[in-house]
Amino acid sequence: MSGGGRGVKKTIQNIKEITGNNYSEDEIYAMLKECNMDPNETTQNLLAQVRVKVRVVFGAEMVFFGGGLMSGIGYCAQSEGHC
Repeated sequence: MSGGGRGVKKTIQNIKEITGNNYSEDEIYAMLKECNMDPNETTQNLLAQVRVKVRVVFGAEMVFFGGGLMSGIGYCAQSEGHC
C-alpha cells in the first residue's frame, strides 16, 4: 500500500476486520481509491464480493456480518425454499 496517512491505515484495518480478513491491505486500499476514499462504499463492495465468492463455492447464499456485537453468518438454502 502506497500513500495514505495514519487515518487511512486505521480505516483499512477497520475494513479488514469487518470483511473477515478476506482482503489484503493493498486490495482494500485499491478499492478505497476506486470508491473515492469512501469507507462505507468500500466495505459494501468488498462484502458483496465475499457473498458472490461464497455463493459460487457452496451453491447457497451465505451472508456475512461484520465483527462486534452483530457478528455471525446467515444461511439461505434456496433448495429448501427458505429464501
